[in-house]
Amino acid sequence: MNDSISINLPNMPLFQAVVCHVMKQTQTVFPNKIDISCSTLAHMLINQGGFNCDSPLDLAIEISAAIDWLEKAGLIWFGGHELNDYFDVTLSKHALAKLLSDINGSNLASQLAKATTNEQQLAVVKQLIA
Repeated sequence: MNDSISINLPNMPLFQAVVCHVMKQTQTVFPNKIDISCSTLAHMLINQGGFNCDSPLDLAIEISAAIDWLEKAGLIWFGGHELNDYFDVTLSKHALAKLLSDINGSNLASQLAKATTNEQQLAVVKQLIA
């Protein structure tokens, strides 16, 4: 990942991971909706070894903030929210259009599917929020 971004925005790796996870999950089942538990996602990220934290609850709160941001940015819609759980989450029409658009010779959805490194996730996130 670009060092200047990680210095200026220290939560960017977590944000990228959350964005990519939520977009992949909602894209996979589109047009159906999913429920997201921030606590479950926090445990998954910790178990994958990418994020160390003393409290999964603290990580779940950060994940919840990222999901709220996605909704306010118009990339997802959700039907309800309670504590750190989101219900009936789906792609917005804006996000769907972005994922289907051709960027650098392949659509963003296929780039998202392959985004496993910080650099790849950052590239996808930049395209989603552009």
